[in-house]
Formats: sequence, structure tokens, C-alpha cells
Amino acid sequence: MRRVVAAVVAVLAAAGLAGCRAEPSVAVYLGDRKVTVDQVDRIVRSAPGSSPSQVVSLFICGDAGRRLAAQRKLEVAPPDPAMFAVYFRLPENSEYVRLWAQCFSLVSAAANVEMARPLTNEEAQRLVDALTAADVDVTVAEARRHIEIGPVFEAQKHFAEAIHGGDVVVNPRYEPVFPVFIGQGVEVDLAFPEVAA
Repeated sequence: MRRVVAAVVAVLAAAGLAGCRAEPSVAVYLGDRKVTVDQVDRIVRSAPGSSPSQVVSLFICGDAGRRLAAQRKLEVAPPDPAMFAVYFRLPENSEYVRLWAQCFSLVSAAANVEMARPLTNEEAQRLVDALTAADVDVTVAEARRHIEIGPVFEAQKHFAEAIHGGDVVVNPRYEPVFPVFIGQGVEVDLAFPEVAA
């Protein structure tokens, strides 16, 4: 468990963001901004092991994070791409690395204002399910002991609200978008909490 929580970053996107706007050349609408299919494809081609849904999730994380930071007046550190360049074995100026670093910086800002706390049973179970799927053995009791993860789960809730409160429309081709946690050497798809509409 320790190796997973040491360098946690969350990409906080959620399924169910499809809407009426439907230009086939657009991967995701972020308010008035459009991220094109060509942009997503270019990033995926330049980042082996990435997926289109993951790239769209990163764009959504950045958009929601910027809105959340402005709304909550969060102090956001400048993104530092070095850790992600090493992890993904890509140059620091890679768009994929830049998107991850930006998301990490925004999630960190949201988590840093939260109090350390044990995970709820539901949060611990989501973490255990995700870690089990990534071939990491951990129990709910072990997961609950890691109070340093509590603020990340709180940040995830705020991101969920920001995502659902924004004008985010995902091209069905890129669904489901999903949250990803990266620990040291482990990528984990962590189920996203439901948000009341």
C-alpha cells in the first residue's frame, strides 16, 4: 500500500457527461472551449501507453481544476512536469506530461486545504477495488489507516461538483472518461463518486 500512496495524483473525470452538442471533430467541449479529435489523437500518438479517454480526462481535470481554484481561491503551485516525464519516459515539454503536471498541481491545491482524515468505508472500498484490479493486495482496514489519502478523496468530491457544474460535454467516442491515480509504478482506475444532479 505504501508504494501506491507515496505519489498520488488524481485525474478526476466522470462518465455521464454526454450532451447535445455533437460535432464529430470535437472530443470534448469545456464550456466555450473545444478540444478536437485531432488534438487528442496527436497527444496519444506522442505518448505510448496513453489512451484517448485518458487524454480527454486530463483536459477535463485541468478545466475543472482551474474553475475550482478560482472559485475556492486556492493557491496553485506552478506545474512541475519532471516527475511525470520520468514516470512516462517522455520529455518534460510533452503535451501529455504537461497535462498530467497541470492536473497534479490543481488536485494538490484542492487536497492541501483539506484536513487529513481516515477514509470512509465507501472510499476505502473504492480504493481496495481499484488496487485489486491493479494487482495490489490491500484490505479495507489497511486502506482506512492511510489518513494522508483522505484529503485527495475530499478534493475528488470538489472536482466532481466542479465537473458536473460546468458545461462539459464529451464525444461518446471518448466515454467513459475516468479518474486515474498514479502511485509509484502503479496506475489505478479509481471509481468516481456519484454526484447529485
